[in-house]
Amino acid sequence: MAGVGLIGELSNAKKTVHRRQTDDLPIHIKRHAYFEEHPLIKGRTNPQIGYYIDKPRHRKTPVEFVTEGDNNFWVELRQNNNRTFYTNWKSKVPTDNNYLGWWSPNDPQHPDYLGLEPQTEVTEQLMLRSPPQIFTSLIILCYLATLCGTPEQPRTIPDHYIPLCTPEPSPAATYPATCPAT
Repeated sequence: MAGVGLIGELSNAKKTVHRRQTDDLPIHIKRHAYFEEHPLIKGRTNPQIGYYIDKPRHRKTPVEFVTEGDNNFWVELRQNNNRTFYTNWKSKVPTDNNYLGWWSPNDPQHPDYLGLEPQTEVTEQLMLRSPPQIFTSLIILCYLATLCGTPEQPRTIPDHYIPLCTPEPSPAATYPATCPAT
């Protein structure tokens, strides 16, 4: 789930925030925020349920990850006398803070998400490797795809196709290619 929806834009005026009742944000969004559950009050939801952060000099500051239009961001909350929570534009937390997170670039919710998902099993396997291994694997994969031999006579990959970033390539390294018969 993304942020709790705000009706209208933040301004100087108090904007009521209905706090979420479940801990449903990913860990990289929460970062140092923690979720507190509280017992019902006379059969009703307790308004203290929600996310909090401990800041220097301000322990247990209530916060909420909200949505305004297409934007998600954290806000600090204040409590009214009637026990509801509110915020305003001054309480908006910058995304580059030291205690709360934001979307990772590979999250579909991230504003700059490109939607590039692995399309094949080979791509998914390559994504699990370290960058030098990915580079080496891609070089080998490209070489095999363009210069593949027959199953009876597999091609080998000469040393000059093995990138310099791999740890000490062995001399005369060969990688047999088994390709489908054409």
